Amino acid sequence: MASRGNRPAQLNDPPSKVLYDADQHEVGRLLFSDPEYQPFPDLLQLGRRIAAEADGMGTYSYFKAGTSQIMKKDAWWVTVTLHGMEWRLVSVHPSKRVSESPSAATGPFTWNALRALAHEPELVHALTRGDREAAMKSLRQAYLRHTGVYSLSYVDDNAVNRFGYPPENSLFDVDLRTETDPASVAIVRAVKNRRELKYPAPLVEGGEARYFLMPILDRSKYLGSLLWIQKP
Repeated sequence: MASRGNRPAQLNDPPSKVLYDADQHEVGRLLFSDPEYQPFPDLLQLGRRIAAEADGMGTYSYFKAGTSQIMKKDAWWVTVTLHGMEWRLVSVHPSKRVSESPSAATGPFTWNALRALAHEPELVHALTRGDREAAMKSLRQAYLRHTGVYSLSYVDDNAVNRFGYPPENSLFDVDLRTETDPASVAIVRAVKNRRELKYPAPLVEGGEARYFLMPILDRSKYLGSLLWIQKP
């Protein structure tokens, strides 16, 4: 299981067609099936968010218009209804945000740090009330405080990887029960049994990783698990 890599268009991906772009080269292309987009997994992941969510913002990497230079871009989108259909309007600008890096972190992330995060009141309360934004804030803070984090994700009690940080290394609303890679199978089994997990396995896009799973409880109510992916 992983969030990045050249994954093919998924069966449930909508037929998202670019109707207008300042770069005429992009007009008329299909986001999820065009081969030129496949090397940019964060673009595809953001595209799935745009298709699923009425409004929001995100960051992705892609070519600077008319060049072979790759740059970070910020995208904001809203939804309008016209002729009985929903249309996504996306505004894209060069990213002005400072690149977030754990370079100023206080120390490496550990098994005990994962356990402490799973008991953090702010995160537990956010997950209990379904507040994704607040939960993402807790994951982001943990990421920035430590090194050794490839991804921190929340997997709900149905083994659906709901979201994670950083977004470009994380899955959003992916049912791990439909995945067949060894890590996903092990994670689903551990979530079903409400158990901790330490599991070495390769990432889909290549390279070895270690997967750590920690159950989250609100008193006696099982909320799911935190998933930490570490690249050695």
